[in-house]
Amino acid sequence: MFRLSSVSSKLLLSVAISVILAIALMIAIVSFQVASYSEKEAKDTILLSSKRYVNYIQGMLNEEVTLTKGVATSLNEMFQNNDHIDIDLIESLIKNTFDSSHYAAYTFLYLKDTTVLSDMQNVDKKYISPDGKTFSMIFFDQIAEKSGGITTISTPNNFSQLNLIQNIEQNAKYGDKDSVFVDSPRKLNYDNNEFLGINFGMPIFNNKGKFIGVIGYTIDLLEISETILDPKFDFFEGDLRFLMNDQGIIAIHKNKNAILKTLFDINKDQSAQLIVEAVKNHKDEILDNYIASTGDLSYASISSFSTLGNSSHWSVIVTAPKKSVLAPLYKLQYIIISVAIIALIAILAVVYFFIRKIIGSRIPLILKSLENFFRFLNHEKIEVQTIEIKANDELGKMGKIINENILATKRGLEQDNQAVKESVQTVSVVEGGNLTARITANPRNPQLIELKNVLNKLLDVLQARVGSDMNAIHKIFEEYKSLDFRNKLENASGSVELTTNALGDEIVKMLKQSSDFANALANESGKLQTAIQSLTTSSNSQAQSLEETAAALEEITSSMQNVSVKTSDVITQSEEIKNVTGII
Repeated sequence: MFRLSSVSSKLLLSVAISVILAIALMIAIVSFQVASYSEKEAKDTILLSSKRYVNYIQGMLNEEVTLTKGVATSLNEMFQNNDHIDIDLIESLIKNTFDSSHYAAYTFLYLKDTTVLSDMQNVDKKYISPDGKTFSMIFFDQIAEKSGGITTISTPNNFSQLNLIQNIEQNAKYGDKDSVFVDSPRKLNYDNNEFLGINFGMPIFNNKGKFIGVIGYTIDLLEISETILDPKFDFFEGDLRFLMNDQGIIAIHKNKNAILKTLFDINKDQSAQLIVEAVKNHKDEILDNYIASTGDLSYASISSFSTLGNSSHWSVIVTAPKKSVLAPLYKLQYIIISVAIIALIAILAVVYFFIRKIIGSRIPLILKSLENFFRFLNHEKIEVQTIEIKANDELGKMGKIINENILATKRGLEQDNQAVKESVQTVSVVEGGNLTARITANPRNPQLIELKNVLNKLLDVLQARVGSDMNAIHKIFEEYKSLDFRNKLENASGSVELTTNALGDEIVKMLKQSSDFANALANESGKLQTAIQSLTTSSNSQAQSLEETAAALEEITSSMQNVSVKTSDVITQSEEIKNVTGII
């Protein structure tokens, strides 16, 4: 295994980091591109989806607006031109028009004033409520897609309380032939079968301009819901599609508990406010960060539309959870990461093999060789081994250079060792007193060469200043100490040797002079002794003659002066000998 501190492991780690960074960069770029594409695709998809549903729903609602307006116009013209209308004619008009509708589930004619009808005696009893207070013709189309299948529904007692009827009666204006009233989605019950529907209606006036009734159509939202909420139209898992009017009331939603509630009732997130505002302002928008009622962060498309004559305003909202939109991206990332891990393992395995073979197995040899070489340089007793060259690559060339330098350094050290060894021998010879010895070996180290030259120059100076043989000089001085000045140094050349020989010659000369002085002193002493004896002999005859005494005294005085002079010369020569000896 590689140690983390080894070159091989660092190279492998560097390759691994480089590959990981490259793969991470590739994943980031691919993810960004795919995410951008997926986001755009999702927005386009939900936008197209919402637009498609808008076209579908708008077509259905506009059909009912058109039918309502058409029948209302016909009925108003009939009542404008006649005081009484045959009920069969009205029934025929309503049924035929109703049968042509593809989406209306119910149609009705509510008459507040039945005096406009003729032949009320033979009217179908279903048109009159059980309490006899309400007249309405209610028809149900069992097969909306095909002709026929129209049945009559009995009028309930509270039919006149229908929200649409109440709204039209309160707000209808005579002469307004264009305004179609569209009720909010709500739960309806015409024949004891509750359903969710939307009512469309217009007012009916008599020839006196009096409100007499309402003609209307009802759409059962079940069919629209089945179409909009059909799972086969799901583009993304968890997407939502719902229909709202501009009052914020939800008409169609996958969650049944959300129907007839506002968006805020089912979604408390602040992002819901953006949808509500867009719906109220009849705008088309796409939101990036909408939190759906399911809690999923989603894209949302709001497509608003109006029915004919701006009779009503609606919005289709389609949401797509980002986790579903980006699911292909996550899958792609997983695939890329898996492939990248496999590729990384394969790359590292190949790199590991080649690093192990090319570097890992060879660098330790170079390292071991260098370690032994440095130990050799540190004068450890070790045999230097050259590196085995296995290839002619950079490491091989490095090994060759190291081998060449190891051998050259080894030869140089051996040469230096030989020079040092000879230097030691030369110093030993010099210590023995022979100043003619010289270092002749040539070292390789420039500093050792300089040292050799300095030592040889020093020996040259010593030989010139002292002499060739210190032992001979020492022997002469020992003889001098024994007051033997007979011998001289042979072949004297150094200053000390020449001075020693000169000193010996001078001492010999002084000794000879001293000997001569001593002999002269001895002669004079003999004369003095003779004179004294004569003086002693003549002392007895002192009286004989003062002249003889004076002559004798003069002679004695002269002799004493001569002795004194000779004595001073001997003392002076002794001092000179002492000084010469001190110099030696």
